Amino acid sequence: SAEAAVWADQIVAATAYTNGICALTSPPQFFAGLNAMRKLPDALDKQQRSHPILKKWGSVFSGISVLVNRITPDHRDSGGWSKSLDLLAYYGTCESADLELRDIGASFRHGPGTVTLFPGKVYRHRVPAWDSGDRICYIHWMRDSVHRRLGVERSEWTRYSHFSHVL
Repeated sequence: SAEAAVWADQIVAATAYTNGICALTSPPQFFAGLNAMRKLPDALDKQQRSHPILKKWGSVFSGISVLVNRITPDHRDSGGWSKSLDLLAYYGTCESADLELRDIGASFRHGPGTVTLFPGKVYRHRVPAWDSGDRICYIHWMRDSVHRRLGVERSEWTRYSHFSHVL
């Protein structure tokens, strides 16, 4: 839609940051996403290639969801693969909400400007409530079916060896 194209223009700077965070924290996932972005136009027909959102999409993540002032019930993500990390970026005026990873008994406080990465397919997670203010969460994720269709290898867990050349 025309609105989606405007939105894609408006998140260009934020997308550059989330791509950078992914590259710094999980190089294998970043390069898998980059490879998928590069292969996508060749996998589409002429009409799909001309879609305005495809020309504007700059994220290495294959999907972005936006939650505004919503609780998140306990769940595991179904569309990714177990070694991919979801990136959650928080905005708004809500100063304290807790992301709970119930399988490991962990809780992470977040507010505006906070970014959290974790394997959402592996760990059950939820945000049951928040104190006050607007809670805005951009959820960036990799869709396994997109990578399979494009013939892009799934990324592995990030290891020390991915960073040893810079240490």
